[in-house]
Amino acid sequence: LSGTLAGEHLALADLGPAIGTRAEDSKPAPKAAGRVLPQREFDIPSLQRMNADVVLNLDRLDLGTSLLESLAPLQGRVRLQRGVLSVQELVARTASGTLRGEITLDARTQQMPLWRGDLRWSGIELERFVKARNTNAAAATTQRAPGYLSGTLGGSANVSGRGRSIGAVMSTLDGNAGLWV
Repeated sequence: LSGTLAGEHLALADLGPAIGTRAEDSKPAPKAAGRVLPQREFDIPSLQRMNADVVLNLDRLDLGTSLLESLAPLQGRVRLQRGVLSVQELVARTASGTLRGEITLDARTQQMPLWRGDLRWSGIELERFVKARNTNAAAATTQRAPGYLSGTLGGSANVSGRGRSIGAVMSTLDGNAGLWV
């Protein structure tokens, strides 16, 4: 499979079922008692059935909440080669800042797939990215609601984890991360 996925607007909620979240018209994804991250396992054997090279060029990715600013634009390349899925050349902009990096899923070992992330972000204006919840009160007084956070966010993460679900990967996550405001 090769091609380009381009468009003006993509909602993250539309991709949710692919990463183990609940689809609107389906029963909830299974979660272990007291857990918040999805435990639904990915269909790892399917990653061995084809190869792909798809360029991403989206004008806007809606993160699914009014509390966070969208990513606009979002660009990258999705490659699937012999069971290794990667999002490469990732560049996303939001709140005057930039996110860059690569995310990889190596599913050649199907029992315990290896996930890697190498991400860097800089120049993100927190007051714009994380929006105030009570915008109605601000609108009534014609003033902008104050942000919960202010300053410019930067950082990087180089992490890896193993597992067949988002919850499993997060429970084994290891590596280095730095964050500054």
